[in-house]
Amino acid sequence: MSIELGSTLSWYKYTGLNGLNIGIDHFGASGDANQMMKEYGFDARQIAKKYIDKFSN
Repeated sequence: MSIELGSTLSWYKYTGLNGLNIGIDHFGASGDANQMMKEYGFDARQIAKKYIDKFSN
């Protein structure tokens, strides 16, 4: 699993093809930092949910 506030592009070499890479792979967003973090899934609850959804059977 990787968490990157930028591009996830190079993280696949560490997490593998079945890993979870959380990041922003596009340009053009701006605004209040806290609002942007929540909107793009960088708060603890959203990250935990993505992890559970990905790795629990």
